[in-house]
Amino acid sequence: MLLKTNIEAEPCKSLEAAALSYGFVDQDQKSRPGFPLREWFDRTTILQEDDKFDLMTRGMTSQPSQAMDEFVSEDRVELLSQHYLHVDDVDLFVGGRLERLIPGTLAGITFQCIMGEQFFRWKFGDRWFYDFKENPASFTLAQLSQLRTRLDVLHPDRQTTGFAALPQDTENIAIPLQRPLLPPPAREDHEQKPVEYPELQVQQPVVLVDNTEQLHQMKLSTMSRVICDNGDHITSMQPRAFLRPSDSNSVVACDSSSIPALDFSSWKEAI
Repeated sequence: MLLKTNIEAEPCKSLEAAALSYGFVDQDQKSRPGFPLREWFDRTTILQEDDKFDLMTRGMTSQPSQAMDEFVSEDRVELLSQHYLHVDDVDLFVGGRLERLIPGTLAGITFQCIMGEQFFRWKFGDRWFYDFKENPASFTLAQLSQLRTRLDVLHPDRQTTGFAALPQDTENIAIPLQRPLLPPPAREDHEQKPVEYPELQVQQPVVLVDNTEQLHQMKLSTMSRVICDNGDHITSMQPRAFLRPSDSNSVVACDSSSIPALDFSSWKEAI
């Protein structure tokens, strides 16, 4: 998203569908009320309530058992009190950015809770996710078990190199609660016979395809590889994209073997 040089919250017309770079928008220019912090969290455990900004030092999650200065430092609380009349008026984005960063991350406790919940819903809300049981697109338990054995042999250090680990108990893979089922096809007239196409009635021999290699390639895929292959002008990346660069997660070239490239040959259809 392109913004005007004066940092006004007005995206360029040519990129109206793009996401506004929220962090570069002047908070004072927002005409809307914002996101009141206290409306986003459960407040049943709060032991006391007042209008003082000292309440912020307990953390934005309102946990009275936390240390007084664990999430927001005193100097930042003082800074907030100079711009907001009440603690409930603090914008969620502003308050979240002022929290102390969790060691090894680039976010505070509030943003980590939000992002963690979002990633959980992103995965378990997808009924077509490839390793869920009882879905038409799922891999079988036998394939999962076979792949785990194969990965243990080929990549014994996969849990420390960013490779996704498979569950040890394939008979009890967790199934998300309230996962939607495939709806039956809608028909206004249930007595109506389906349209028949004689040219499609020729029965083809059923060929069972061993797609274990496809699952193997999926498990080798990483977010770093996705970023390298699809990002603009990205030539280097740390192997574990969700962790900060460090001695054990140093930035390497995108063509490095530390960021495995996918082999799509197993998806090739026989001609």
